[in-house]
Amino acid sequence: MAESNAVVNCLLIQVSGNSLILPQSSIAEVVRIPDVLAKSSSVDWFKGIFEWRRQQVPLISFDRLCGWDSVEPKGNVRWAAILYALTQAHGLVFYALEIHTTPRSLGITADSICEDTSVNSQADHDVVAAHVLVNDQVAIIPNIPRIESLLHEQLS
Repeated sequence: MAESNAVVNCLLIQVSGNSLILPQSSIAEVVRIPDVLAKSSSVDWFKGIFEWRRQQVPLISFDRLCGWDSVEPKGNVRWAAILYALTQAHGLVFYALEIHTTPRSLGITADSICEDTSVNSQADHDVVAAHVLVNDQVAIIPNIPRIESLLHEQLS
């Protein structure tokens, strides 16, 4: 069998001192967060809705979703990574993750990523799919289907 050197283009995204890894193809755009409309939710991870390209985009906080203490980004600029919804239930085409800095592009190969076994994954929320090391950088792969499921519950 031939060895694969395929590269997956990803973005390394900072949230509350942690790094998330997402494929670039899952992200529509990274934007400064405009005014967020009031939320109608009792959970603190659902931040509200903002308008982007004539679409209503729900904004969520991954760190709050995990139960982590939220670290406010430095300065007045707030960013969001707008993701394509996988399931598109309830008419949801896009949603956004609140992020703390502009993402960093990263090419990942099978040789450059491995599971981070030093982390106690038992303490994780179910929105964390895995802890990994990418080129010796600790990162989290989010459980996108679970995040979308929780978001659909809030929007129903």
